[in-house]
Amino acid sequence: GDHGQPVDLSHSAALGQHVTKAIHDGKRRADLPGRRYRDRIASGMLHVQTQGRRVGQVNGLAVVSAGALAYGFPLRITASVGPGSEGAIHLQREAMMSGQIHTKGFLTVQGLLRNFLVAPHPLTFDASITHEQSYGGVDGDSASGAEFVCLMSAITGWAAHQGLAMTGAVDQHGHVLPVGAVDEKIEGFFDACAAQGLDGHQGVLIPGVAAGALQLRSDVVQACREGRFAIYAIDEIAQALELILGQDVDAIRSKATAQLADMWQASSP
Repeated sequence: GDHGQPVDLSHSAALGQHVTKAIHDGKRRADLPGRRYRDRIASGMLHVQTQGRRVGQVNGLAVVSAGALAYGFPLRITASVGPGSEGAIHLQREAMMSGQIHTKGFLTVQGLLRNFLVAPHPLTFDASITHEQSYGGVDGDSASGAEFVCLMSAITGWAAHQGLAMTGAVDQHGHVLPVGAVDEKIEGFFDACAAQGLDGHQGVLIPGVAAGALQLRSDVVQACREGRFAIYAIDEIAQALELILGQDVDAIRSKATAQLADMWQASSP
C-alpha cells in the first residue's frame, strides 16, 4: 500500500508567503468602504481633524462592519455648555445612527461629573454632546470616556489635542473600562492621520486592560517603534484629561469648578 511520502519542508516559506498574500488580497477586496472613507478624508470631503487643538471637540472612535471585516473610523464628538435652566445638570446626548440614546452612558457621565467636581453648590448647567458625521454605530457606551473629556474641554475652555483619539467606556468613579474592536479603532485613526500626514504627535488612548492583547498591522507597529505614532494605555479618566487637554488634572478640576460656579450664579434667580 501507499505509505505516503516525506513532507518536503523546503517550500514552507513559500507557502507562508502565499497564505499572507491570500489574507492581504482578501482584505483588499473587502476594503472598498475603508478606501472610499480614506479618500474622502484626504480630499477634505469628510472633516476629521488630526492636528492642532479645538475647544469642545474630541476624536472618539467608531466601528463599522463590511462583510466579515470590521473597520474603525474617527468619530468627531463636540460639546457645548451654558448656564442651566433646568435647575440641575441637563445633559443632552444626541441620538446616534441607531436612533437610540444610551441611557447608561448618559447616567454614567452625570455621575462622573458629580464625583469629579466636588462643588459647594448644585451643578446647574445645560450641556449638549453630539456625535457628528456618524458613519455607523457606537458599541454601547464605548465613547463615554471621550464624551467626558470633550465636556470638560467645553466647561474649562481649554482646547483638546486633535492628534489624539480615545476609545473606552468610563464608570462614575472615573475608571476606564474595556471596549470592543480596539485593533480596528487604532488602525482606523492611524489611517486617518496618515492620509493627512503623520506629525509625530498623534496617537490613540485605549483601556489599559486591552494593551496586552493588541494584534496590529505591521505598518502601525513600525510607526510606533519609530515614534511617528503612539498608543497610550490608560486606567483612569484623569490620565485621558491630562493627555488630551494638556493640563494637570487638579488644574482642570479647579478651572471647571470655577466655571460651573459662574454658571450657577448666572442661572440663579
